[in-house]
Amino acid sequence: MKLVQSSSERVDDGQLSGLAMVYYAMGRKADSDKALAAMEQSKAYLPSDFARVHAFRGDLTRAMDYLKQARGTHDIDLFYIKGDPLLRTHESDRRYKAFLRKMNLPE
Repeated sequence: MKLVQSSSERVDDGQLSGLAMVYYAMGRKADSDKALAAMEQSKAYLPSDFARVHAFRGDLTRAMDYLKQARGTHDIDLFYIKGDPLLRTHESDRRYKAFLRKMNLPE
């Protein structure tokens, strides 16, 4: 399967997190990194969005950094953190468990 984007087509800000994950899943880490950089430039993303992308990429350390930032900024998406499938794969990690406790969410 080949992912192609027309050079005349503009990527909406909301698509960048998806592209970062799709590119990573396809083994295109450099393109995934570019999508992450574009996310940072757009300023349209919440810290929880970055946490999900990094969790998908298997980088729980960076994901946790963004989750802590999300908590500090009262990121509204933390309301859904417990059931988030992108974060669920890390439920056994002690750092993630500690974060859930700080959020007063049952493990």
